[in-house]
Amino acid sequence: MKRRPGIILPFDLLESLELFSLDEIGRLVLAVLRYGRRGEDTAFEDRGLQTIFTQLKRSDDRDAEGWMRKTAAAQYSALCRTWNEKGITPPDRDSWIEDEIKRLLANASER
Repeated sequence: MKRRPGIILPFDLLESLELFSLDEIGRLVLAVLRYGRRGEDTAFEDRGLQTIFTQLKRSDDRDAEGWMRKTAAAQYSALCRTWNEKGITPPDRDSWIEDEIKRLLANASER
């Protein structure tokens, strides 16, 4: 399965981010990108930065799960075509997708 292309920065954080310096915003963005790509956690000494980072991690986790679900569904559809061509009865769609997401999450935790 292909890798997620990036993270989403929600517009509703704009006002909060404007309270920080460009240097702090840069450190925050780098930390979120590292978290999204490698699962690398960052501990900020500044409580405000830590709060925003925690919110962004939660948001990224939700987005990642949605992306995995969408990607797994597309993969299932492609596999169904192959299975049908070979006369194989496809497994239950929802169960297959849930199993695939569990597999992906297990692989992600090993990084």
